[in-house]
Amino acid sequence: MRCIIIICSFIGFVLLVHLNANEAIVFRFTNFVCESYNKSFIVFNYCRLKAVNRNKVILNMNATILHSAARITFHCRLFKKASGYKPWTVDRTLDLCRFMRTGYDPYFKIVYGLFHDFSNVNHTCPYVGHQIVKDFYLRPELLGLLLPTGDYLLALHWMFGRNEIDTNLFKKANGFKPWLMDRNIDACRFIKSRHDPIMRIIYGLFEDFTNVNHSCPYVGSQIVEGFYLRPEILNLPFPTGDYMLALRFTNVVCESHNKSWVIWQNCRLKAVSRSKVILNMNATVVYPANSVKIHFKLFKKANGLKPWLMDRNIDACRFIKTRYDPIMKMVYGLFKDFTNVNHSCPYVGSQIVEGFYLRPEVMGLPFPTGDYMLALRWYFGMSTSPTADTNVSFSFIEDLLKRT
Repeated sequence: MRCIIIICSFIGFVLLVHLNANEAIVFRFTNFVCESYNKSFIVFNYCRLKAVNRNKVILNMNATILHSAARITFHCRLFKKASGYKPWTVDRTLDLCRFMRTGYDPYFKIVYGLFHDFSNVNHTCPYVGHQIVKDFYLRPELLGLLLPTGDYLLALHWMFGRNEIDTNLFKKANGFKPWLMDRNIDACRFIKSRHDPIMRIIYGLFEDFTNVNHSCPYVGSQIVEGFYLRPEILNLPFPTGDYMLALRFTNVVCESHNKSWVIWQNCRLKAVSRSKVILNMNATVVYPANSVKIHFKLFKKANGLKPWLMDRNIDACRFIKTRYDPIMKMVYGLFKDFTNVNHSCPYVGSQIVEGFYLRPEVMGLPFPTGDYMLALRWYFGMSTSPTADTNVSFSFIEDLLKRT
């Protein structure tokens, strides 16, 4: 692999959540470090924090890109302080140029939303000249995630230029032996119809990095550029030596607070295997619901269930039309293949989730091992009283196999 690592930046911040409802959340910077590894390409003119008051610290940064940068990728990692800084929930590599065109990554949409009002980094590639972040301060109302109280560090490693990677995958057993796959594929047919499930997995690994994205005929340069292996997309349970994940339901509780509007016909789990539990739900909406609001909260078990990361209010009718909320996109993506809730308002009649099971490869967010509960409170119409509740508990277990 050849790559040019240009800069890294480390941003420390603290979040203090007061339990007294009359006190504000304190969300401020504590440290900021910038470093260039190639000063012939990029130079930091300044990179500093300034305290405005006790709870507000502003960040200013000015970097000069000396040559036009048409390809920029970065590795984004979040750490939480606990006897030193430990990796925590976010570890992603992103194509900045693609993101600025499409906003494709829901997690970086949250990060970018925090500072885009304070920066001239608001267009797609190429980038050249002064890149400025001015008077940026943290606003908890834009965070969108209910972070626990603590000290955090966001590490951004930026790479300008190209990555070239050659990869071959074998299984070693007294030499390399054929393993799992021996298939003949009609490539022209596959690109049109995605007919082969194994080839879909292989193609999914590199489709974001290639111009081989159309059907026959092929002529001219066929390119794979910047391709790296992403285990979260692999979607195959490889044997000892790699990680395995278990993500399964443990409980579900459904309750209607207004049985003249919503009636639960069934709401139950069924164990299919040791690691696979399916969820079936059927609710009858008696009268058309033209307005549906959802309050969802995520809890993590730690001496009881404690609020963790997510606490959001969603307009379900608007979301189904526009997919406007990045966190709800992740939640909806988990079950959309198993439900008839795939259209906008109004909703009436049977609303079904059938055969739904949790798939780690679709989760997208690297949860720590533990027990969780997702609480969904539903509001129909203009009422401020809840119409129904759905509480879904699940466990997430990583590293089931030891490394060899």
